[in-house]
Amino acid sequence: MKGYRFYEDFGTNANKRKKVSSGNVVAVCLCTKSCEQTGHRPGRPFVNGDGTLEAIVALEDRPDSSTASGGISRKFLASQCKRVTEAKARKIHPSLFAWLDSFEDEY
Repeated sequence: MKGYRFYEDFGTNANKRKKVSSGNVVAVCLCTKSCEQTGHRPGRPFVNGDGTLEAIVALEDRPDSSTASGGISRKFLASQCKRVTEAKARKIHPSLFAWLDSFEDEY
């Protein structure tokens, strides 16, 4: 799936060190060719006006949570998440991909 980078969410720094996943994934949105006119570079994370990265995130602190779009800080990604492949992300957080796949089918 193009247009996203996937990060396994561990919820806390301690859980990340212990490799205890929250059962959720953060999907960071990447800029497309159409973003160039706003000064963003295609293939790089989309940065919101407040400095957060545009992302699809879990709504609840439970495995395979429902999701919504929102902003996420680079600090959170670095301290509490680990980049993973799409295949691994699909296994960890199926409901995220149910939403992403249905959204892509509309366009």
